[in-house]
Amino acid sequence: MFWTAAVLGAGILVTGPLAAQPSATTYIHAGRLLDQPGREPRGQSTIIVREGKIAEVRDGFVAPEAGARVIDLKNAFVLPGLIDMHVHISSDDNLLRSRLESSGRDVEDVFVIAQGNARRTLEAGFTTVRDLGGDGRTTTTLRDAINNGVIVGPTVIPAGTMISVTGGHGGVNGMNRTLTHAVAAERTNICDGPDSCASAVRAQISLGAEVIKFAATGGVRSNVAGGLGKQMSDAEMKSVVDTA
Repeated sequence: MFWTAAVLGAGILVTGPLAAQPSATTYIHAGRLLDQPGREPRGQSTIIVREGKIAEVRDGFVAPEAGARVIDLKNAFVLPGLIDMHVHISSDDNLLRSRLESSGRDVEDVFVIAQGNARRTLEAGFTTVRDLGGDGRTTTTLRDAINNGVIVGPTVIPAGTMISVTGGHGGVNGMNRTLTHAVAAERTNICDGPDSCASAVRAQISLGAEVIKFAATGGVRSNVAGGLGKQMSDAEMKSVVDTA
């Protein structure tokens, strides 16, 4: 028998195009169910969801109570929602196009990209993601819109913009001097020295960051001469960690 995978998360079933909000009680008939990772999957099971949360799991295909919604996944393998701990949800997946068009994009354009990525991510079975670097306001606005049910997407845990020293992996690099100065003037993530790095952390938190990411070293896509070597001092890194 061929099994189709379906993913559950926070009372939401992801099997393809997303349907309207479920009724107060939903019965999900699962052909096989991975309810505890590391253990053998269960056989025929019924997942009962009440008020958007999984209330109980019973063996077999249980007859639904009056008025309950029924989702038939008797031929599907059902598992909990997946979690991706490192995404850039507002990034264009075409790196060449992104580099060519980035100077002409406004935050509204970036938000449209993020919204599309959020929907595709959820439909792929990921119900929680940790975004580790992008435009801070774009990511937190996306998170809030998803949480409020305005748009469709996974739970987003944003880091805001990655903190970096001047000339570091998360700095403003690879542009001519005019663009470099213009972009740097808008950045709140660049820091030099412990006090400056503490301010950079607070700036990301003020924009809604729930986790802080900083570039202690160079990265594989850095446009700087320092390569992958250390960029932040120990004192700067300690300041970031202590403030966060």
